[in-house]
Amino acid sequence: MKRLLLLALTACLLISTPSIAFDRAFTKERVEAIDRAILRANRAKKAGDIKLVCLEIATVKSIIGAFIDDLQEYYPSTDWFELRQSMLKKGASYNCSWTR
Repeated sequence: MKRLLLLALTACLLISTPSIAFDRAFTKERVEAIDRAILRANRAKKAGDIKLVCLEIATVKSIIGAFIDDLQEYYPSTDWFELRQSMLKKGASYNCSWTR
């Protein structure tokens, strides 16, 4: 019985470890997606493409909104709530359709 319990515990540890690594890797991908969207928004702003600016700002705020718990857990030095709020304000300043 003890051997079976030890085997079950070992299996649980093996299963849970990759999920933690997966969560961290997935969250890193979300941060990279946020960075890319901000870069695209800045390029679109320079080009005068306000519709693309709005789209990229909406992308950033959506990613942060959906994954804020993981973002805060793995990247606590960034104020994700404040970043999302600044994206909402920026969207309003560009009169993006999703701000009305």
